[in-house]
Amino acid sequence: MYKFENIFYNIDVPQLLSTKIIQSDADMQLRMIACIEQQLTRNPNYHGGYTFEVKDPCNDFARLYNTFFHIVTQLFGPFNLSVKQRNYCWANVYNKDTYRSNLHHHLRTSSINAIFYLNIPTDNEGGLRLVVNEQELIYIPDQLELLIMPSWMLHEPLPVTCEQNRIAINMEISTIEDVNTYFTQQRIFKHARPNI
Repeated sequence: MYKFENIFYNIDVPQLLSTKIIQSDADMQLRMIACIEQQLTRNPNYHGGYTFEVKDPCNDFARLYNTFFHIVTQLFGPFNLSVKQRNYCWANVYNKDTYRSNLHHHLRTSSINAIFYLNIPTDNEGGLRLVVNEQELIYIPDQLELLIMPSWMLHEPLPVTCEQNRIAINMEISTIEDVNTYFTQQRIFKHARPNI
């Protein structure tokens, strides 16, 4: 499991939670990026803008998933996993030439989902557009930032203007209980700080 900093909630959208993952060794990020880019070159069907399951020879992504699971357990207490539960990561990879996206949610596959920003090649780009209660929010993350949100939250990644790949790692937790039993203001405000 990786270490992480404080957990923050967004003032405008409290259900959007974030934390920074602390590298366990200096090569962690480079090794994970190399792993993803090797899988891109070996995937003949990859044409950009979609997500593929990560193969994890170094267990870096398994540690990342376990960190996400640990954070969610700390935030919301114990929960019962659904039969849909899958403990792995997907990579969403694109650059200026391969960007494709659409506004979507994760209601069919999960209760809680997360995005880990492994590589953001250009400052103030490659963030996330969210739509909550008909209001739009643009969120620009930092490198190695982990966003956690309820599965009903509409979102889509934003384009980049460079040739280097933006790499985001997606993770999900599927529970028997309804997601709204977790993302209450009482639980959020108890365990997270405002992101000012």
